[in-house]
Formats: sequence, C-alpha cells, structure tokens
Amino acid sequence: MKKIFISYSWDNESHKSWVKGIADQLETNPNFHVVWDGYDLDASIDKNFYMEKGIYDTDYVLVISTKEYQKKANSRNGGVGIETILATAKHFESITTEKKTKFINILKDKDSTPNYLKGHFYIDFTDQMKFTESMHKLLNELSDTSLHPRPAKKKVN
Repeated sequence: MKKIFISYSWDNESHKSWVKGIADQLETNPNFHVVWDGYDLDASIDKNFYMEKGIYDTDYVLVISTKEYQKKANSRNGGVGIETILATAKHFESITTEKKTKFINILKDKDSTPNYLKGHFYIDFTDQMKFTESMHKLLNELSDTSLHPRPAKKKVN
C-alpha cells in the first residue's frame, strides 16, 4: 500500500473541502493510505513532527498548488513554509540520487507552482469541468502507470 501525504494551504473553507474530496477519493482506493491533516492531526499531535514524517516517510507527496500556497512556500511562511523547507531538501536528495522525485504538483490555480517544482510537470486541476480526467491522471501517476508501455521489439531474421 502506498502512503500519500497531502501538502496544502488552508486558503478558505471551500478549498479545504476540495482537498478533503481529493483525500477521500484516494483513501477509498485499497492501494493507497492518505496522510492528511483532516484525518490525522489534532491538538495532541506535534504538528512539526507530523509534517516531517509526511514529507520523509511517505511514497508520494501531493503539493496542492494555489496562489496562496505558492506565496507561503516561496517565502517559507507558516506550516506550508515548514513543509517547503523539508520538501526542498528531500526533493533535491531524490533528484540527485534517484533522478526522480516523489513530489507531484497538483495545479489548482494557474501559474501557482512553487519555485522548487517549476522544472517538473504538473497535473492540471484548474478546470473543474475536467476534474474526473485530472483525477484519472493522478491515479495513473500514483499507480506508476502514467507512461505508455513500450512496444515489444520485433524479431529480426
């Protein structure tokens, strides 16, 4: 089972509800376990340790990019800023040692990618009318089936 951490900013109640919808859809899939503050964080939990474990001890990190998230990430403010400090270190380590990253940019607002992810593709969730299509792309990415299979080699006589 793959563990997925969701990093997002608490922009407003509507946005928090949208993120909950993503978390709920992923959590119902038997192949995934979602680490999301709405499920896992309360007043008795050390929030900084929670964020650290979310960044380091999961298979994927979904970065829900909004203008507010981008602003907080790039200026290292609040919880998003703490997560970004941890994420940039893990991202750089993964890129240099494994040549890939576990951070998936979920673009909710146009032009809202945090600086450290600007060199990567994103999954476009900016058009609510294409939500199902975007969710399908996300599920493929998390299932390691996002690329087309390479065709078999033909036998040369």
